[in-house]
Amino acid sequence: MKITSQSVIEGFLRRFGGAVGQRLGHRLATASNAVLSHVEADTDHRSGTEGRGAAALRVACFSPYATWELHSAWELTVLQALARRGCATSLLLCDAVAPTCDLAWADQNAPFDRCLVCQNRATGTARLLRHSFVWISRYIDAADRAAAIAWAAALPDHGLRHAHFGDADLGEWCFGSMSSHFRGPRLDLDNPEVRLTYRQYLSGAAQTFAGCRAWLEAVQPDVLWLFNGRMSLTRVAFEAARGLGIRVICHERGIVRNSLRLWENERCSQYQNRRRIALANAEQPLTAEQVRQVVRWLDDRRHSRNYNRQPFLKKRRPNAPQSLETAGVSEGDHLLVALTSSDHEFGAEPDRNQIFPEQHEWLTAVIGWADKNVRCRVVIRFHPNASPSSWAALAERVPALAEGDFTSAVRISANVSVIPPGNPLDTYALLDVCRAVTTYGSTTGIEAAAAGKTVITADHCSYHGLPWTHSAESPLHFLELLDSVSWFERVQPDPEVASGAMRFFWDYHLGQSITSRLVRHPGIDYARINYRADVPEQLDYGKDGGLDRITDVIMGQRPIYDRRAEGDAAAERTAVLAHLKAAGLSTRGATST
Repeated sequence: MKITSQSVIEGFLRRFGGAVGQRLGHRLATASNAVLSHVEADTDHRSGTEGRGAAALRVACFSPYATWELHSAWELTVLQALARRGCATSLLLCDAVAPTCDLAWADQNAPFDRCLVCQNRATGTARLLRHSFVWISRYIDAADRAAAIAWAAALPDHGLRHAHFGDADLGEWCFGSMSSHFRGPRLDLDNPEVRLTYRQYLSGAAQTFAGCRAWLEAVQPDVLWLFNGRMSLTRVAFEAARGLGIRVICHERGIVRNSLRLWENERCSQYQNRRRIALANAEQPLTAEQVRQVVRWLDDRRHSRNYNRQPFLKKRRPNAPQSLETAGVSEGDHLLVALTSSDHEFGAEPDRNQIFPEQHEWLTAVIGWADKNVRCRVVIRFHPNASPSSWAALAERVPALAEGDFTSAVRISANVSVIPPGNPLDTYALLDVCRAVTTYGSTTGIEAAAAGKTVITADHCSYHGLPWTHSAESPLHFLELLDSVSWFERVQPDPEVASGAMRFFWDYHLGQSITSRLVRHPGIDYARINYRADVPEQLDYGKDGGLDRITDVIMGQRPIYDRRAEGDAAAERTAVLAHLKAAGLSTRGATST
């Protein structure tokens, strides 16, 4: 009994200490920073613009997640390279202005001192890469801070989603971070924890907006160099800069290892400008070498190699026969594969969910179509990056899905199987033998088209409406497109479809992924510099083509998207046919009644 009582007391103390720590952690960080700011005022916090002429291009960078080394290594390397090219550069770091942020998700146990740890790492990174910086709290006065905190606390529960702080639509700007925080497609604002977290994001965003705007007005940059522009604090900086007429270049990891992609006056979750250049290039054939690079990337992705994000599939997974058996697919089945999307990553974008209001309604339509077309087989493959909460939310709205769990495949009717996110089944085994694919925007839909398959898109996405896809414009039209597939005729993969998809891959993904030998990615979320920070001459113009391309874009000396020169149509077709033949796609999946 004594041991049990002691355990109860110890458990209570741990929970109490954790709760206190969570509430006081950011306040301790702020107090600590007040001391550090005075001690280091003459060293770390000098302005990065000193010593530059008045006519120099001014480039500012707000890096609230500088502890995330994959991105800060690129950010600071580019800033130093810009300084070597004569630009005046300024760096702003975050010092605990937000009670929570995008580096702390609901399913993670964030330490009480996370802000202190983050500041320490950010400071270390800035010192390592030898760039001066300032803390954002220097641009937030006490009145701004008090007003932001009071505003967020006073908001009615029903007003969080569309909350405005002055002219700033912070409820909308924080919605994407809230979706990612809880890793689900919807927010349950009846849940007190969700409401509290939303208020914390809003409070931090309001303070950050005031600080960023004051900093930008003081620095008066020509360009803001910014990570992704999608997460709450970077979204605030993006909107503050655009509101002041400042050009913004956003960056995110490229689609292959050791690479970076850029967006001009767009967030990384937007795609219109990148799609526009892909459409402009759509009639231009690739060179044989470009086709080879696309084919190599397709093969790498199939085998979980050279991918700059969490792999779509794990390297250890069942072979094709085992995967087909798991999915309940037999030889000769007239198979439709439905690929979901990781919807917490795009749910905040206003141009998504335009055809079906939510992803679960599309899944309901797929299952309903299968019930009326019993001679066809349907396998619903969930995106492997979908979280347990996202899966649970969809299963709640599509009752048939609730028969399974996060890992176990389940047959919900005689001709419909569901493969949940945690199941290691090889999706490519399904793509190889299917007759058609439908997606809610998954990149794998482009891969299926590159294999000459029929692809039906059910949501606005980067490739919706392109000539090599069948794009639904309404729920009824989606069902009509499903009915129009040649389910029971012998068909061959279409090389024209494959060519169109491969051109799009190149223009939208590969051609825009800029590699540099100076920044390497040994891990998914980690980068290291491949040069000596104390020898800045290695960053000079002409030493690295990838770095030169990035700085040229920022300095306005090169367009962010290049119009691709015309390739060789005959060479492209030969390479595409060779790819289809090598993959065994000239006959695979073709069955007759």
